[in-house]
Amino acid sequence: MGGGATKHAKEPAKDVGDDEEFNPIHPDAKEEGGNSMSQHQSDKLKRKSMQINEAYEKADQKEMSIHVATLRACPKAKVAAPTVKKANYSAPVRQSGWLSWATPSGSIKRYYELVGTYLIRYSDEKATKGTAIFPTFAHGIEAIVEGAQDVSKEFIADMENRGSSFYLYTPTRTMTLYASNLDDQKAWLAAVKDAMGEAFSADEVKAKEGAQAAMRPLLLDQATIQFKRMNVILSNLRAAGFVAEQDKVKSKKKGYLEFQRVEFEDEQFYADLLTDEKPEEAQFSKMYCVLRSDQTIVYGATEHEAKSDPEGIISLNHLHVVLDTDTIEKTGKMVFSLVTPLRTFVMKAAHQVALEEWLRAIIKVTAKLDDQGNTLAALNELSAIEAVAEVDLPMVLDDDSGIEAYEHWVETSTKERPGIQTIFACWKLAKEYKDAHEYEDDGPSHADHMKKLETSMLTTYLGGDGLPEDISKEVQDEFKKAVSDGQPPPMGALRAACLAKLHEKTYADFKVTDGYKAYVEEAKGGGQAEPIPMDARRLLIYTPNDPAALKKRLQKMTHAKTKLKSVGKRDDGEKAYEAWTFLKHKEDKVKSASIGRDHKQDVAVDDDRKVSREHGRIDCTEDGRVIFMDLGSSHGSKVNGKSVAGRVSLAVGDVIKVGKTKILFTIIPAGQEEPIR
Repeated sequence: MGGGATKHAKEPAKDVGDDEEFNPIHPDAKEEGGNSMSQHQSDKLKRKSMQINEAYEKADQKEMSIHVATLRACPKAKVAAPTVKKANYSAPVRQSGWLSWATPSGSIKRYYELVGTYLIRYSDEKATKGTAIFPTFAHGIEAIVEGAQDVSKEFIADMENRGSSFYLYTPTRTMTLYASNLDDQKAWLAAVKDAMGEAFSADEVKAKEGAQAAMRPLLLDQATIQFKRMNVILSNLRAAGFVAEQDKVKSKKKGYLEFQRVEFEDEQFYADLLTDEKPEEAQFSKMYCVLRSDQTIVYGATEHEAKSDPEGIISLNHLHVVLDTDTIEKTGKMVFSLVTPLRTFVMKAAHQVALEEWLRAIIKVTAKLDDQGNTLAALNELSAIEAVAEVDLPMVLDDDSGIEAYEHWVETSTKERPGIQTIFACWKLAKEYKDAHEYEDDGPSHADHMKKLETSMLTTYLGGDGLPEDISKEVQDEFKKAVSDGQPPPMGALRAACLAKLHEKTYADFKVTDGYKAYVEEAKGGGQAEPIPMDARRLLIYTPNDPAALKKRLQKMTHAKTKLKSVGKRDDGEKAYEAWTFLKHKEDKVKSASIGRDHKQDVAVDDDRKVSREHGRIDCTEDGRVIFMDLGSSHGSKVNGKSVAGRVSLAVGDVIKVGKTKILFTIIPAGQEEPIR
């Protein structure tokens, strides 16, 4: 699906009105005393609705998609928006109070008012501006278990304990909200029902009630499964690790994914209606995710938290994966949604290869489920997308070739802008300090070198007429004070300030140059290395920082193929060692070797916190090629100094860098004993 176009379903999306304009607020009809939704917001919501419905159409089972679409559908009639001022609404306040909801980063509590037909969220009772959402349906926990049979007493008790919660449907998502008690929950449900009676026709309300009744078996199934897993997992994980009722639950894939804040879409779609101050929170936040053999994904802020005390669990039963193809094609950001009957999670992977690997892992884990969802179809769709390379100035300056291209442009095109050249020179010195700090050995000579760099920064750029005035003086003053006090200076903050200013002042001009375009093409991984002869042995070699420590780690890494090899003596007379890993290959099958800190990896590297537990993988293909791919690692990978944002075909002599470890890829030709160096 190239060219940035999104295919629409043949039938109009269920939550778009017959007039093809988003309801309840029509972009072309601004109500007096209120605000209309912008055309951009309307088109964006329509497009997303069509994407979701199209994804459901591709699945074998359409039942859930039809019911969800009906519950989220907006009224065909126009609905006036309330005025912005809290103290002077043009519609009555039907209900108000505190409500909570669960998010990937914990529970959030906010003050709500149901004004007319809109639910408005405030930071607290005193706030005068809030964010509005439009309720399209609501029901309580009792609607799930009503008439249910063959469910345990414990499950019913658990549902009753959560009796103050209720499900609220909106055009963008389904929310689970928690009232302070059961009476408040009933009051909120009654208020929403009254609001719906005003906004929707009797036939529309009847259709929604029918959809909710039809959804009951799916919701009950999902809630029952989650109850069993929560009851087993959350109690036993804390005490005994990954233990289910009788079978050991295994980790099938793990790593960081980014979760979108639940409020973000509301802030975007309703921003022109009612809005808080501009949110300072990021759209996405990182969560460590573990895909498990029991068809769940558990997540937490860290790996330890995800395993021992997860913040949440995603059940993969009845799962549908929806790709945000428009964002992927136009920006290269791998945004997708995991849609379940109970919740929708909007997420982002590091790059396309990382997302593909997650989808493949989900397909394997859910293979035995009756309803496997549409994950395979989503993977095939993703493979066909021609996403642009997501490149910004920090990414350019993270590559040796990118630095070279940018430096050439600075030298030749900014002669009349000396401030730019000064900022770039300061950034280069700060980067030299960073590289020396991370990759040089400790010792007197190293300490002297670091001190010289600090002194050079002070005398050259932080004194007199050094940096331009628009570079943060606060950062400069903190640097001077730290050096004066004998403390490590905030070189990273200074480097970031310079980079931000360079991006602001130069990136728009630089990205239209031939040098930039050549770099982007190269960054896409264009070009293929020659196939490796099938009779040659493929080999990875690196020099471990501490051979003794690596030897101990290898004793615990039962899957590792890495071996320590003595290669003579060092200058001090001690034995010198290299870590060798031979890569398996076959003519009729892809053979893979994984790289990372986890004890299950095939290639053992130094115990470096900048190496992810599942960092990268090397595939030896049937046609003799050797492919390296980064699996969405936290700190990234490089091949020959270039950042890897996908797959890279390796040639003999290429150097892979993961964390501080530089790994040489080479071969031992047939009939020879020593590798090509």
